[in-house]
Amino acid sequence: GGFRGLLAAPILGLRYAGYLGALHRCEKLIVPSRYVGDVLLAEGLPEERIEVLAPSVPRPSRLAELSVDSGDCRFVFAGDLREAKGADLAVEAMAMLRDSSISLEVHGGAPAPPAPREVEFEEHLSAAATGSAVSFHGRYEPEELLSILDGAAALIVPSRIRESFGRTANLALLAGIPVIAARHGALPEFVREGVNGVLFDAGDVSSLAVSMRAVLESGLDMQADMDSWPVAPS
Repeated sequence: GGFRGLLAAPILGLRYAGYLGALHRCEKLIVPSRYVGDVLLAEGLPEERIEVLAPSVPRPSRLAELSVDSGDCRFVFAGDLREAKGADLAVEAMAMLRDSSISLEVHGGAPAPPAPREVEFEEHLSAAATGSAVSFHGRYEPEELLSILDGAAALIVPSRIRESFGRTANLALLAGIPVIAARHGALPEFVREGVNGVLFDAGDVSSLAVSMRAVLESGLDMQADMDSWPVAPS
Protein backbone atom coordinates (compact mmCIF):
# COMPACT_ATOMS: atom_id res chain seq x y z
CA GLY A 1 0.00 0.00 0.00
CA GLY A 2 2.82 2.41 0.87
CA PHE A 3 4.64 1.79 -2.40
CA ARG A 4 1.47 2.37 -4.39
CA GLY A 5 0.92 5.58 -2.44
CA LEU A 6 4.38 6.83 -3.35
CA LEU A 7 3.66 6.16 -7.02
CA ALA A 8 0.25 7.90 -6.97
CA ALA A 9 1.51 11.50 -6.98
CA PRO A 10 3.80 11.25 -10.05
CA ILE A 11 1.25 9.14 -11.93
CA LEU A 12 -1.52 11.67 -11.27
CA GLY A 13 0.86 14.49 -12.19
CA LEU A 14 1.64 12.88 -15.54
CA ARG A 15 -2.05 12.24 -16.16
CA TYR A 16 -2.89 15.89 -15.43
CA ALA A 17 -0.10 17.11 -17.72
CA GLY A 18 -1.38 14.88 -20.49
CA TYR A 19 -4.91 16.16 -19.92
CA LEU A 20 -3.78 19.79 -20.21
CA GLY A 21 -1.77 19.01 -23.32
CA ALA A 22 -4.77 17.37 -24.99
CA LEU A 23 -6.98 20.36 -24.10
CA HIS A 24 -4.61 22.85 -25.66
CA ARG A 25 -4.31 20.78 -28.85
CA CYS A 26 -8.07 20.77 -29.41
CA GLU A 27 -9.56 23.12 -31.99
CA LYS A 28 -12.96 23.11 -30.25
CA LEU A 29 -14.15 21.83 -26.88
CA ILE A 30 -17.84 21.07 -26.32
CA VAL A 31 -18.73 21.53 -22.64
CA PRO A 32 -22.04 20.78 -20.83
CA SER A 33 -22.31 24.09 -18.95
CA ARG A 34 -20.88 27.58 -18.59
CA TYR A 35 -19.39 26.45 -15.30
CA VAL A 36 -17.20 23.85 -17.02
CA GLY A 37 -16.24 26.44 -19.64
CA ASP A 38 -15.08 28.81 -16.90
CA VAL A 39 -12.96 26.05 -15.34
CA LEU A 40 -11.23 25.54 -18.70
CA LEU A 41 -10.74 29.28 -19.13
CA ALA A 42 -8.95 29.28 -15.79
CA GLU A 43 -6.65 26.58 -17.19
CA GLY A 44 -5.63 29.01 -19.93
CA LEU A 45 -7.82 27.72 -22.76
CA PRO A 46 -8.90 30.45 -25.23
CA GLU A 47 -12.58 31.46 -25.06
CA GLU A 48 -13.04 30.94 -28.81
CA ARG A 49 -12.27 27.22 -28.47
CA ILE A 50 -15.00 26.63 -25.89
CA GLU A 51 -18.56 25.85 -26.99
CA VAL A 52 -21.28 25.42 -24.35
CA LEU A 53 -23.84 22.83 -25.39
CA ALA A 54 -25.97 21.32 -22.62
CA PRO A 55 -26.60 17.58 -23.02
CA SER A 56 -29.97 16.57 -24.34
CA VAL A 57 -32.43 15.56 -21.63
CA PRO A 58 -35.36 13.66 -23.16
CA ARG A 59 -38.60 15.47 -22.40
CA PRO A 60 -40.74 13.23 -20.17
CA SER A 61 -43.90 11.74 -21.61
CA ARG A 62 -45.98 13.79 -19.19
CA LEU A 63 -45.72 16.34 -16.42
CA ALA A 64 -45.36 15.08 -12.89
CA GLU A 65 -48.63 14.96 -11.00
CA LEU A 66 -49.33 17.70 -8.47
CA SER A 67 -49.90 16.92 -4.82
CA VAL A 68 -53.59 16.44 -3.98
CA ASP A 69 -53.03 17.26 -0.30
CA SER A 70 -52.52 21.00 0.20
CA GLY A 71 -51.27 20.37 3.74
CA ASP A 72 -48.59 17.91 2.69
CA CYS A 73 -45.10 18.86 1.53
CA ARG A 74 -43.05 15.91 0.30
CA PHE A 75 -39.44 16.45 -0.71
CA VAL A 76 -37.39 13.96 -2.73
CA PHE A 77 -33.68 13.18 -2.85
CA ALA A 78 -32.63 10.93 -5.74
CA GLY A 79 -29.01 9.89 -6.07
CA ASP A 80 -26.16 7.78 -4.75
CA LEU A 81 -25.79 7.45 -1.00
CA ARG A 82 -22.31 8.88 -0.72
CA GLU A 83 -21.07 11.94 1.09
CA ALA A 84 -20.29 13.85 -2.10
CA LYS A 85 -23.98 13.83 -3.10
CA GLY A 86 -25.08 15.29 0.26
CA ALA A 87 -28.15 13.25 1.19
CA ASP A 88 -27.18 13.79 4.83
CA LEU A 89 -27.68 17.54 4.43
CA ALA A 90 -31.32 16.97 3.43
CA VAL A 91 -31.87 14.52 6.30
CA GLU A 92 -30.32 16.91 8.83
CA ALA A 93 -32.38 19.80 7.47
CA MET A 94 -35.51 17.74 8.14
CA ALA A 95 -34.46 17.33 11.78
CA MET A 96 -33.87 21.07 11.99
CA LEU A 97 -37.29 21.96 10.54
CA ARG A 98 -39.27 19.69 12.90
CA ASP A 99 -42.47 20.21 10.92
CA SER A 100 -45.06 17.42 10.83
CA SER A 101 -46.34 18.61 7.45
CA ILE A 102 -42.97 17.93 5.77
CA SER A 103 -41.59 14.56 4.70
CA LEU A 104 -38.48 13.47 2.82
CA GLU A 105 -38.07 10.44 0.58
CA VAL A 106 -34.50 9.28 -0.05
CA HIS A 107 -34.23 7.28 -3.28
CA GLY A 108 -30.87 5.73 -4.07
CA GLY A 109 -28.34 3.24 -2.83
CA ALA A 110 -24.64 2.54 -2.76
CA PRO A 111 -22.72 3.85 -5.79
CA ALA A 112 -22.19 1.44 -8.65
CA PRO A 113 -18.92 -0.52 -8.68
CA PRO A 114 -16.02 0.05 -8.79
CA ALA A 115 -16.83 2.93 -6.40
CA PRO A 116 -16.77 1.59 -2.83
CA ARG A 117 -19.82 1.52 -0.61
CA GLU A 118 -19.70 4.23 2.09
CA VAL A 119 -20.99 2.14 4.97
CA GLU A 120 -20.25 4.68 7.72
CA PHE A 121 -22.03 7.38 5.73
CA GLU A 122 -25.11 5.18 5.28
CA GLU A 123 -25.14 4.45 9.03
CA HIS A 124 -24.91 8.18 9.73
CA LEU A 125 -27.89 8.80 7.43
CA SER A 126 -29.98 6.22 9.24
CA ALA A 127 -29.10 7.66 12.64
CA ALA A 128 -29.73 11.25 11.54
CA ALA A 129 -33.18 10.28 10.23
CA THR A 130 -34.32 8.90 13.60
CA GLY A 131 -37.41 10.73 14.79
CA SER A 132 -37.92 12.58 11.48
CA ALA A 133 -40.38 11.92 8.65
CA VAL A 134 -37.61 10.49 6.44
CA SER A 135 -38.06 7.26 4.47
CA PHE A 136 -35.48 5.28 2.52
CA HIS A 137 -36.52 3.58 -0.72
CA GLY A 138 -33.33 2.09 -2.14
CA ARG A 139 -32.08 2.15 -5.71
CA TYR A 140 -34.38 3.08 -8.57
CA GLU A 141 -34.28 2.72 -12.35
CA PRO A 142 -34.10 5.92 -14.46
CA GLU A 143 -37.54 5.25 -15.95
CA GLU A 144 -39.01 5.23 -12.43
CA LEU A 145 -37.94 8.79 -11.61
CA LEU A 146 -41.06 10.47 -13.00
CA SER A 147 -43.32 8.36 -10.79
CA ILE A 148 -41.08 9.10 -7.81
CA LEU A 149 -41.47 12.83 -8.48
CA ASP A 150 -45.28 12.67 -8.73
CA GLY A 151 -46.74 14.88 -6.00
CA ALA A 152 -43.36 16.12 -4.78
CA ALA A 153 -42.95 19.71 -3.62
CA ALA A 154 -39.35 19.74 -4.87
CA LEU A 155 -36.35 17.63 -5.76
CA ILE A 156 -33.41 18.37 -3.45
CA VAL A 157 -29.95 18.30 -5.06
CA PRO A 158 -27.55 19.04 -2.18
CA SER A 159 -24.27 17.94 -3.80
CA ARG A 160 -21.07 18.92 -2.02
CA ILE A 161 -19.25 18.51 -5.33
CA ARG A 162 -19.70 21.03 -8.12
CA GLU A 163 -21.96 19.34 -10.66
CA SER A 164 -20.91 19.79 -14.28
CA PHE A 165 -24.53 19.68 -15.50
CA GLY A 166 -27.20 17.92 -13.41
CA ARG A 167 -29.22 15.46 -15.50
CA THR A 168 -31.60 14.43 -12.69
CA ALA A 169 -32.27 18.05 -11.77
CA ASN A 170 -33.00 19.03 -15.36
CA LEU A 171 -35.33 16.08 -15.84
CA ALA A 172 -37.24 17.18 -12.75
CA LEU A 173 -37.51 20.71 -14.15
CA LEU A 174 -38.86 19.36 -17.44
CA ALA A 175 -41.43 17.35 -15.48
CA GLY A 176 -42.63 20.47 -13.67
CA ILE A 177 -41.02 19.82 -10.30
CA PRO A 178 -39.06 22.62 -8.55
CA VAL A 179 -35.43 21.96 -7.68
CA ILE A 180 -33.63 23.01 -4.49
CA ALA A 181 -29.95 23.00 -5.41
CA ALA A 182 -26.59 23.93 -3.92
CA ARG A 183 -25.38 27.31 -5.12
CA HIS A 184 -22.24 26.16 -6.94
CA GLY A 185 -21.22 24.31 -10.07
CA ALA A 186 -23.56 24.28 -13.06
CA LEU A 187 -26.97 24.01 -11.37
CA PRO A 188 -27.41 27.78 -10.80
CA GLU A 189 -27.43 28.09 -14.60
CA PHE A 190 -30.69 26.11 -14.73
CA VAL A 191 -32.41 26.90 -11.42
CA ARG A 192 -34.05 30.33 -11.23
CA GLU A 193 -34.69 31.59 -7.72
CA GLY A 194 -38.42 31.67 -7.04
CA VAL A 195 -39.36 30.56 -10.56
CA ASN A 196 -38.39 26.92 -10.95
CA GLY A 197 -36.53 26.37 -7.70
CA VAL A 198 -34.41 27.72 -4.87
CA LEU A 199 -30.64 27.83 -4.33
CA PHE A 200 -28.90 27.37 -0.98
CA ASP A 201 -25.35 27.76 0.28
CA ALA A 202 -23.45 24.57 -0.56
CA GLY A 203 -22.83 22.33 2.43
CA ASP A 204 -24.93 24.51 4.77
CA VAL A 205 -27.76 22.60 6.50
CA SER A 206 -29.34 25.78 7.88
CA SER A 207 -29.44 27.38 4.43
CA LEU A 208 -31.02 24.24 2.97
CA ALA A 209 -33.66 24.21 5.72
CA VAL A 210 -34.51 27.85 4.93
CA SER A 211 -34.92 26.93 1.24
CA MET A 212 -37.19 24.01 2.08
CA ARG A 213 -39.27 26.29 4.31
CA ALA A 214 -39.53 28.81 1.45
CA VAL A 215 -40.95 26.15 -0.85
CA LEU A 216 -43.40 25.04 1.85
CA GLU A 217 -44.65 28.57 2.55
CA SER A 218 -44.74 30.07 -0.94
CA GLY A 219 -45.01 27.20 -3.39
CA LEU A 220 -43.79 27.47 -6.98
CA ASP A 221 -46.32 27.34 -9.81
CA MET A 222 -43.87 25.86 -12.29
CA GLN A 223 -46.27 24.12 -14.60
CA ALA A 224 -47.73 27.45 -15.67
CA ASP A 225 -44.36 28.67 -16.95
CA MET A 226 -42.85 25.68 -18.80
CA ASP A 227 -41.59 27.53 -21.88
CA SER A 228 -39.40 29.87 -19.85
CA TRP A 229 -37.44 27.24 -17.96
CA PRO A 230 -33.67 27.49 -18.50
CA VAL A 231 -33.17 23.77 -19.13
CA ALA A 232 -31.21 21.81 -21.67
CA PRO A 233 -32.74 21.33 -25.12
CA SER A 234 -34.43 18.02 -25.77
